[in-house]
Amino acid sequence: MALIDCPECHAQVSDQAGSCIKCGFPFKALAAQKSRVQTIEQTGKKYKRVTLFSLFGSFVGIIIIIGSHSDSLLSFGFFLIIAGLLIWLVNATLSWWHHG
Repeated sequence: MALIDCPECHAQVSDQAGSCIKCGFPFKALAAQKSRVQTIEQTGKKYKRVTLFSLFGSFVGIIIIIGSHSDSLLSFGFFLIIAGLLIWLVNATLSWWHHG
C-alpha cells in the first residue's frame, strides 16, 4: 500500500482508497477515465470511397482487356486502368497530405 497525492486537494491518500478522505475526489472515476481507449479514424470516408471506386475502375479495365475482341474496348480498358490508378495515386497523396 502506497500513499499518493490527491489531484484535487494534494492530501496524502492510500492508493487503495476509492476517494479522497479530505475532499471526496473519486479516484475510481479518474482511473476509469485514464484507462478508456479512444479510437480516432484518421482517414475520412470521402478518401476511402474514392479509393474504392478508383481501384474498382482499374479492376473493370483489366476485365475488359481480358475479354475484349475489339480495339475500341481494348483502348477503353487501358483508359480505365490508367485513370483509376492516377485517381488512386492523387487520392492517396491528398489523404496523406490532409492527415499527415
